[in-house]
Amino acid sequence: MKAGAERLLDPVQFVGSNCRVFVDTNVFMETRPRYTGGLKALFERCSEAIQRNNNPVVVPTKVQDELRVNKRKLRTSRPESAAKAANALVFLRSASEAGLVRTSLGDDSNPYADDLFLDLFERFATTYDMCLLTFDITPKLRVRLLARRTGGHLVAGHPTKTGDVAVESDELLFRKGQQKLAGLIAKGGDPRDVQELEKVLAQFEQEFGLGRRSDRSTGARPDGPDRGTPIRGPRPFSAIASIQPHDSALAFT
Repeated sequence: MKAGAERLLDPVQFVGSNCRVFVDTNVFMETRPRYTGGLKALFERCSEAIQRNNNPVVVPTKVQDELRVNKRKLRTSRPESAAKAANALVFLRSASEAGLVRTSLGDDSNPYADDLFLDLFERFATTYDMCLLTFDITPKLRVRLLARRTGGHLVAGHPTKTGDVAVESDELLFRKGQQKLAGLIAKGGDPRDVQELEKVLAQFEQEFGLGRRSDRSTGARPDGPDRGTPIRGPRPFSAIASIQPHDSALAFT
């Protein structure tokens, strides 16, 4: 993969019997036209395999809580975003009833969904193949570091309009992290977020031997499905949602 490129992965590889897909809040709230319909397309591609393997996509309770907060707090200031959150909650109810989504996973020890994701990835890094769907650069960096250090098949990317999972190259991901950090500092962002990202970028630069360069071009190209090597072991996480009679989830864009 070229330094400035993204590779496109087939999401079906992550809904096998020893795999897991997780979805972050920002994927449901995404409004940029070039990503419209991406999550819906991903579910359409994976639905048969999800039901065949009894392995629904995981949307933790913390993500659902964040969607409920967005639905309520953004009603006046950003009504379109509030409607987006409301639509996502309707979709999750329907998809859960159809056996496509598991919504029961939660952990009160972590106040943030990102921390819950990373705790799970660390705990099961060498046991299961895992994919986090997110547009947030910080957890993408953290998952890439964890995969490097553990050798696990761990991926963090975002859904494309066609339902693929786009995964940035190391250099592109690092550069996006630098851009996010600069934006946080310029806007007086949360000190916790700034400190965390500074730490992760320093670790990423050292681990991957990257210099602080931001002058390379970007691009995207499909590499075809990267199916990896299935990892054998017990069923992931336990308490998997049971499959309901065949149904159709509400459309979500």
